[in-house]
Amino acid sequence: MKILIFRGFLCFILAGFYALSSQVYAASCVKITDERLIDYQANKEQQLQLDYIKTLPDNKVILAGHYYYDYLNDDKKVTLPVIHLSTNQGKNWKVSGFNFKREVIEGLQTEGMGNIWLLLSEKNEGTLVPVRILKSENGGRDWCQIQLDLSSTGAILQWVEKFNFFDALHGKITLVDAAGGRVDYYTKNGGLSWNILWKIPARQDIETAYNVADQNRDYPHAPLWEKDHGRYKIIAAVRFAKAKGRYIVEKYSFNDPVWRMQSTIPESVP
Repeated sequence: MKILIFRGFLCFILAGFYALSSQVYAASCVKITDERLIDYQANKEQQLQLDYIKTLPDNKVILAGHYYYDYLNDDKKVTLPVIHLSTNQGKNWKVSGFNFKREVIEGLQTEGMGNIWLLLSEKNEGTLVPVRILKSENGGRDWCQIQLDLSSTGAILQWVEKFNFFDALHGKITLVDAAGGRVDYYTKNGGLSWNILWKIPARQDIETAYNVADQNRDYPHAPLWEKDHGRYKIIAAVRFAKAKGRYIVEKYSFNDPVWRMQSTIPESVP
């Protein structure tokens, strides 16, 4: 295997890339009945922030974002998730708000058959924790919500790094925890249930390497694999470092999370 030399590779290879069998959450999609139509010209006291844009094959255009404003005696911004839907390539808009205050849209995904997904997170002090997915199967005419509970990792989740759907059934959420680690969840049924795909520890928890002085980068390292139930998972990493008159080969294992010397290789051969 070619040795890759760049900072951050170790955080990836130590993830242990294999799907865990336990299902972390399953739910039904409950129809939303209190969707609010908004005349944005009549709501000048509110500020609109648009963050996402997607289209469907029938040339519908979807914009997603939120309104924010201040309540009296409340210094926290109050948000209202909102989408703008156009059926004529952006000339006119139907504006719909969802009655989930203090929540913001952190992801918008579409799929060719008319599916739309919105990922909503609760806006708290310094965190944006995912709480629900809104889904439409008919291009935005009707919506249902899927409650999320992604706390099974035991970590304090901070925000969403990525939210993707690849077709009508398969999708992935990447979350960052308070320590800087990452957790990936995947779905195979359109978002109704989510499983942990992998966990990536924070850099400070796994990378204790000193740097190459002249280039300030991590020493080259590569993964070690083990076969498990028909799949390969990463169990450790090896790296080499140049020392005085020799190279040092070290190993870092999940079961022994310290860089330990494996061998030395002379720099000069007699």
